Amino acid sequence: MSKYNFLHELEDDEECLELKEHPGYFITTKGRVWSSIKGKGRWLSSYKQGKYYWGVMIGGKNGGNKLVHQLVGRNF
Repeated sequence: MSKYNFLHELEDDEECLELKEHPGYFITTKGRVWSSIKGKGRWLSSYKQGKYYWGVMIGGKNGGNKLVHQLVGRNF
């Protein structure tokens, strides 16, 4: 299974890039995060973190809680 098999699910005005710090994870311009880790591939669930922000859990040795707006800002 290709790690890019999710690209057909993107909306017309949505772009996607692989995270620079976390290979195998992708962020879209709309803040959706795709994980291609362990071969399956899935959209990660985001959760409310604080009053105004959304977070996502990204695995790996450099992983942990990441704020979605920071991932978008650093990669686009």
